[in-house]
Amino acid sequence: MALHDPRGSLTGMAFSPDGKRLALGSADSTIVLDAEGGAPQATFPHQGDGSPVYAFLPDGSRLLLASGAHPLTRRPCLRVWDLTTRAELPPVHGPHAKSWLALSANGLAAVACSSGSETLTLYE
Repeated sequence: MALHDPRGSLTGMAFSPDGKRLALGSADSTIVLDAEGGAPQATFPHQGDGSPVYAFLPDGSRLLLASGAHPLTRRPCLRVWDLTTRAELPPVHGPHAKSWLALSANGLAAVACSSGSETLTLYE
């Protein structure tokens, strides 16, 4: 099966741990699709994040995005979206880290890094 993103160029993607959801990023938004049929489940804006980096919590309930800067605070952060309510939760601010993002198996810690950086940022 081929999934099509009508927004244009894809800049990031991630499967949920159970394989049932797929997050697809473009320069200005993220769409979460049902991975089996391709039906949209949620759309989240994220202006100016460029190439987003994603991770789902282990239970698939939330999606994290390593962000260059939050649109309201203009500070680097991890943005968090609740996929049940489709609401954005308060961001977790920290150093600029938007090239790699990984979560611990229990979902209680995340590590992020930017390309060319010698520093990993641990979020707990």
